[in-house]
This record gives sequence, C-alpha cells and structure tokens, in this order.
Amino acid sequence: MTTHTVMTPRDRRNTLRTRTVAALAATLTTALVLVGCGSDDSVDPPSTGAAATTGQNTSPPDTDVPQVGSGTGLADTDYVELDQAALTTGLDARDVDDHDPASVLVRGLQTAFSWHPATDSSQFDAFVRASSAWNNTYLRSQETRLTTLIAMSMRDWTDWGDREQIFYPTVTLTNETHPADTGTDFSRVVTIDMATGTTDDPDAGRDVLTIIGQARVHNSPEGWRIETFEVRDTVVGEQ
Repeated sequence: MTTHTVMTPRDRRNTLRTRTVAALAATLTTALVLVGCGSDDSVDPPSTGAAATTGQNTSPPDTDVPQVGSGTGLADTDYVELDQAALTTGLDARDVDDHDPASVLVRGLQTAFSWHPATDSSQFDAFVRASSAWNNTYLRSQETRLTTLIAMSMRDWTDWGDREQIFYPTVTLTNETHPADTGTDFSRVVTIDMATGTTDDPDAGRDVLTIIGQARVHNSPEGWRIETFEVRDTVVGEQ
C-alpha cells in the first residue's frame, strides 16, 4: 500500500498560492526577456562582482513545498495494490473489485474527481488519492495537464474552499462507440456529473459541471487499472 505525504489544510492552501505565483513569475520573466530581445536600444552590460549579487536571494528552494510535476504522493512503480480506504471514503462503502474493469473505472474516476478545495492545493490532489486505481507512471507523466484538467480561476477554487464546498462526482459509463473489449484492455466513453455540497449535506449543492471523457483500463499484474483518460468536452452548469 502506498504511503502518502500528509499536508495540513494551511499547507495545501499555501501550496496552491505558491504554484500560482511561481507560474505568474515565470510568465512575466519570459515576457521581459522577449521585450529585451526585440529592443534596438543599447543596454549597458550587467555588473559583475559583489555589486551584481546585491539583493539576490541565494537561499536554496523550499523542498518541503510540492511542485507541479514532482510526482509527490505517487508510487515509483506503474501499478500497486488497491487502497480500498482511499477509494471508498465518502463514496461507497463497498470494496472495489479489481477483477472487474468497470468497478475500477467508476471508483477510480469518482475518487479522482472528488475535489476538496478547502484542503486540496489543486485538482491533482484527488488524482493522488485515487492513484492506486491508476497507472502511477501515467499520472506522473501527466501531472501538469491533470492539475489544470478543468480550466478554472484561482478565485473560484478559493471561493469554493472558503465555503467548504466538496465536489461529488457521479460517473456513468455510456453506450457510445468504443474499442472492442479484450482480455487486456477495456475502453469506455464516460460522463462525470460534478455537483458541490458540504460534508454535512452533500445533496445541498448545485450541478456545476459535466465532463465527457474517454478512458482505457488495462489488466495489469495487480488487476485492472486505469491506464489513460482524455477529456472530450465539458458542459458548465451553475457556479
């Protein structure tokens, strides 16, 4: 069973802000470099020696803050034993049957899209909780994409967190055309209806989003595991 790093709500919220600020800083730096390269004005060469280092921050980066793309919380191997507790909390008391690809697919997606903005630093935290039902190498390679899988502003995420909203997904396997099932692969088009609620009253929220995606489940040595997931379309509801 994979051991995950536990972060406090304050740490997770600070991580989200750290990631956002870092991304904005990188964008601003790139823009300034491009402006400098396109200018015809002469510029004095940078100073050297002690004066050049004045005001620079030479402290090492904070390695305790997870960065997007670091793979924090994921296993070092492709497949691991199912973490039944992580895959049943708040969703379904029954264990996932890893001999049934549909069971793994539904619960793996439910957990991956059960967002907790009050304590999660990003959408990817939910994928980490669901990682035992997924190919961990795939999650690691796709972390940057899955962190922003559904476009939203930091203001929305923070607002949901301030109101202690939790996202409760309903996953449906559709009858749309898909590759033929084999002994090693199972593919389906799925819909994920996202509704917000609270811990005390999960039915009190509103439908905010429907995700339509294509998923493939692979029969690994550990049992069936989600191998890939691609979003085809999103339909925005109430905010």
